[in-house]
Amino acid sequence: MKNWKNTSSKIVLENPWLKVRENSYELPNGNKIAKYYISKRADSAICVCICSQDVVLVRQYRPGIEKVTLCHPGGRIEQSDNSAVAGGLRELFEETGYVPQKWEVLGVYGQIPAVSNAKIHILLVHCTADAKRMSAHDPNEDIEIEVVPIKKLHDIIARGEMDCIACVAASYLALARLT
Repeated sequence: MKNWKNTSSKIVLENPWLKVRENSYELPNGNKIAKYYISKRADSAICVCICSQDVVLVRQYRPGIEKVTLCHPGGRIEQSDNSAVAGGLRELFEETGYVPQKWEVLGVYGQIPAVSNAKIHILLVHCTADAKRMSAHDPNEDIEIEVVPIKKLHDIIARGEMDCIACVAASYLALARLT
């Protein structure tokens, strides 16, 4: 396999959350693609937060799919975060108020590699029941915390209550590590 040759590139949208480039490519076989859009955005982190035999989830509205869904806590890594892990743990605290006792990185993956440069950092985080504290919710987020038994995570996914492929993947990576 050979790389595509980028023949032109221009920014067509830029704001604090997203930058979109319109690229043109020449493929190895000589075919040309005149307009191919690439989103450039910050990396994100997902925290699969385990507390005893439970998993801490957040229920929130997702505008992209226009529905309320269950997700693992997480979000965009900010420039002020010292690392992807620090950003993930900050997001965990902001969304849930939980403070981790220990954590490990389960992997780093492309979010949507065909159209985006963004990576997603998946963390397995262990908390204790007494680690719950007041969270510092973002006023632009409406989040409900749900703590469910780990053994019900597969059923939540099967019923379509968790409708984010990154969260589903994170769930199965964590379940594989925990068993």
